[in-house]
Amino acid sequence: MAFSKVLTAGPTGRRQWELSYVSEFASKFYSGDRFQTYVHLGRDPALGREEELQGDEANLLRVGMRWADLIIIREKELLVVEGKLRPGEYMTGLAQLELYIRLVPHTQDFLAYPQKDVHGILLIPLEDPVVAAMGREKGFRVIIWKPDWFQDFLASLTPRARRPSRSV
Repeated sequence: MAFSKVLTAGPTGRRQWELSYVSEFASKFYSGDRFQTYVHLGRDPALGREEELQGDEANLLRVGMRWADLIIIREKELLVVEGKLRPGEYMTGLAQLELYIRLVPHTQDFLAYPQKDVHGILLIPLEDPVVAAMGREKGFRVIIWKPDWFQDFLASLTPRARRPSRSV
C-alpha cells in the first residue's frame, strides 16, 4: 500500500493525519500481519437487539463506543496501537490505551482470539522521556517513528504545539 506525501482532505475537508500515521506504520512494520484501523471496542450496544432496531438505529447506538486507532492481529498477540502526532496529546494517548486494553476482552470481534496476549503501543513521532517512562510503567511499548511527511504536519502546527512537554 503506497501513501502519497501530500495527504488529501477527507470527506469533512479535514486531513486524516493520525489515520495516515498508523496505517503507514502498520504497512511498513507489520505488512505480514492482519490489521484494522478505527476499531470499535467494548460491548456493542446493538448486539441482541437487531429485531427491534430499524435502519441506522443500530449505528446510532454505536456512536458512543470507544475506538482504537489500530489493532494488529499477530500469531500470538493482539497489538492495540494509539497514534498521537501532537506532543500535547501524548499523555491522553496513554490514558486511552489503558482503557482500550481493558475493553478488548469485551469486544465481540476479538472473542475469537482468547489465547492471544494483548499489548498496547503508543506510537509517537517525537521523544518525550516522561511519557515513555510512564508508558513503560504501565507495560506499554512506546515507539518513536516519524513518517516521511511529518515535517509537513509539524509545519501546520503553532510553534508551541510542536514541542513535547518539558521534563520535571
